[in-house]
Amino acid sequence: VENSSCKYMEHADSGGYETVCKQKYITRPALTMQNNELIEEQIQLPSSCCCHIRFRGNVATRFSPRE
Repeated sequence: VENSSCKYMEHADSGGYETVCKQKYITRPALTMQNNELIEEQIQLPSSCCCHIRFRGNVATRFSPRE
């Protein structure tokens, strides 16, 4: 579901990361009726969802210091 957290990435929420699903679309031709005429138009159809990961935590704790 678009703008919800990614289903298979719950573990990313720990450690200051946040996941969000973004809908992807494909463009396909479609016939529509306008003024009793068939018109070909390009329409966008949902095709898949892509998981985006964002860091929302404290940058100072993101990387451990080298010893």
